[in-house]
Amino acid sequence: MSKLNIVGFFLLMFVAIALMLPGQYTPPPPHVAVTGSITSAQILALNSTPVQVVAAPGAGNAIIVDQFTAELVYNSVAYTNSSQFYLGYGTSNGGFASSPACPLYFITASANEICIGAPNSTATAAANVANKALSLMNTGANATGNSPITYWIWYHVLSGL
Repeated sequence: MSKLNIVGFFLLMFVAIALMLPGQYTPPPPHVAVTGSITSAQILALNSTPVQVVAAPGAGNAIIVDQFTAELVYNSVAYTNSSQFYLGYGTSNGGFASSPACPLYFITASANEICIGAPNSTATAAANVANKALSLMNTGANATGNSPITYWIWYHVLSGL
């Protein structure tokens, strides 16, 4: 091994150790994955009764959504409405936790349909996200329909709010 390689190795080790010193480097938070499904009865009541899918993280913490995916698994009757299905903060039609909300045709599809949401890029008061649960919500009432929705959520918890 040449002197240059040895010097480079020790320089790299010094930088790596310096980055691990307290207050110098904070590793990214661990990600959590949640999956499940909601029934057609829950979907029909979604506007008035959001379905909590992740519990509130506790005082001073906020759930940050990294990815949200939902699949409407078509059964035999399409939902009829003019609203959007989304993942939100809180349990009473709170702010969007993923962006965009699923398009209007997602919930009214007459075949299997997938909605892929990314993290919501917006500025909001910390009180709107701190210690808030994540819930599946709908911006309007659903009529008829009998298809379940399967969801996948990847998130991490931000502390110190």
